[in-house]
Amino acid sequence: MSCRLYLDGKVLGTKQEINLASNAEQLFIGAFHQDNLFFKGKIDELRIWQSARNQQEITENMHLTAYSKTANPLAYYQFNQSSGNTLVDVAASADAAVHGDPTFASSNVNVGGTGSSQTISNIAAPGTHDFTNAKLKMEFTSIADTSGFTISYQTFKPNTTDGVGFLTNAVFNNPTWTVIQDSNAAFSANLTFTFPAGTFSSLVPFSYRLYHRDIGSDGPWSLLVVGASSVTSTKIAFDGVGVAGQFMVAKE
Repeated sequence: MSCRLYLDGKVLGTKQEINLASNAEQLFIGAFHQDNLFFKGKIDELRIWQSARNQQEITENMHLTAYSKTANPLAYYQFNQSSGNTLVDVAASADAAVHGDPTFASSNVNVGGTGSSQTISNIAAPGTHDFTNAKLKMEFTSIADTSGFTISYQTFKPNTTDGVGFLTNAVFNNPTWTVIQDSNAAFSANLTFTFPAGTFSSLVPFSYRLYHRDIGSDGPWSLLVVGASSVTSTKIAFDGVGVAGQFMVAKE
């Protein structure tokens, strides 16, 4: 069999001809049990599946938890405990023992329970693609090479709104969106976000701002676009976006 390593939804590397023998040994996560060596870092949202997940299945659900609870994983640990020596398996009944005296910390990971996702593959030329399930339309004005995009519509608040300008009088932080691109090809697109009915009472496009941060970031947001190109009570559009990542709208 082959093994693929993903980082932020992109294939980082592939290893062919991996031989995995069946055995009855204990499974250790974050440790090499033979030498009692422990992972020096943070772990959150660990899912173990009965079959290999393809790239679309990974990207469409990596920021949403509800699907993974019901999709028949072998085990699913959310690491939501604040203390103790047991990790609860929220999908099955394979609770895990905690070893090595780890420290429990608050999670700022870009993941939550509710929302929806959609993938469109093989986008190779300028044109408009409507991610209806994810409530985002992307009008590509340029794209350097064939790419696939996964959009997650996230109906939960991010961990912070730090970085939003001090003149801001409204932050629309529920919903937010995460855009994943499966390649590094340069692109430029006009984005139209669909919010719940009646979200925007002011229909002055220039008063709105689009903020951005990287896919895996839990830090402050950065101003990406000043002024929407159009706005209705439910839809808002921003032109000239050339990055994937997390997106949030605010108003000054």
